[in-house]
Amino acid sequence: MEDTTPIVQAMASPLAAHSEAFSELVAKKLFENVRARVLSQLTERSSALATALADLDSDTSHYWRPELGAMTAACNAGNAELAALQLITMHPRGALSAQLNIGKAGHLYMDGNILPLQGRVEVRLQADRLQLAREHDALLFCMSRGRWMLEDTPPDSVWRVHGLRAAHPRYVIESTITNPESVFPVIGKYAFRKDAKPADAATVTACLDVLRSTLQYIETYSKTYESWFRGSIDGLVLTTGSSATSMTSPLFPGLVALNMGYDALDYAEVLTSAASQQKLHQLSLVSSLTLPGKEEVRYLPTRRSYTTSRRALTSAHDHVNAIRMLSDLSLIEGLSDQVASRIETRKLLLATDCMPILESSEILTPAGQELWRCLKDAA
Repeated sequence: MEDTTPIVQAMASPLAAHSEAFSELVAKKLFENVRARVLSQLTERSSALATALADLDSDTSHYWRPELGAMTAACNAGNAELAALQLITMHPRGALSAQLNIGKAGHLYMDGNILPLQGRVEVRLQADRLQLAREHDALLFCMSRGRWMLEDTPPDSVWRVHGLRAAHPRYVIESTITNPESVFPVIGKYAFRKDAKPADAATVTACLDVLRSTLQYIETYSKTYESWFRGSIDGLVLTTGSSATSMTSPLFPGLVALNMGYDALDYAEVLTSAASQQKLHQLSLVSSLTLPGKEEVRYLPTRRSYTTSRRALTSAHDHVNAIRMLSDLSLIEGLSDQVASRIETRKLLLATDCMPILESSEILTPAGQELWRCLKDAA
């Protein structure tokens, strides 16, 4: 059995060597697995797609992006041509001209742009330009600053993609998503709503300014967590409504749902928590942290509620990394008192909600035990 200790250590916190490299390795492995499945599903009629797919440079396939989830969903649905197109647009290389017949309705995700596709689609890809001709319209995308950008976004669009001038996250989606259900939004249905008005421009502008300030803080004062983001967060989607909105989803790797209206420290914590969620998702593709089919439930007197070992391990991972990131930001003039208060809250939650159940847990696998050991050392 392969020793997973190095990758567990890398996913515990950015303090471990090669943390970013292991995230890239997991993404590349997922990419290659889906590419092999798609190639086996393509028919002779799709020879142009198959050739382009086979020629993709695997060394460029190591990015943890929502496109990985979109291509996996298309492949699982038997939409081989859509999955192939998704793979190719992730890593465009050379020229492609093909006519597709997408039998099942699906979505193509391209750097925050979501396109419904079904039926006949004509594809023309040339270096940094991609034209998609659907039955009712034609769309042109141009590659700029490393991401696909839609030419001529309609002025009344309820779905806009903005750059962030950061390595990661690379972009933020302005949307009208209201998500009170405390689950990750089903973003496909929101991108094409006709009954919604665009988000308030002033609110969005203010939010983008705060996000850019947050990322600048992290770039300047917390280089380790800048790399943590680079291996786990690709894009953001702005939402309104419940503050309990789930931040990430395995269906959209690297995409984080954020509520508007937070301050810079709020966003720093939320982004670190989201990155931690993504790291654990990456780790789950490699190793189990708890025994299959087993769970432990413990009562938390301080909360008058119950928790489980799995939830405690996830929370501990979140708290430890938030504490370390906030410690870096405590160097910012004028924020030290606010940061200290947040750190103390996190330490209290780690001690009361996580440590008792994890210290006595009987269902942690060797990988889970190693993760908890690394978190205690990092704390």
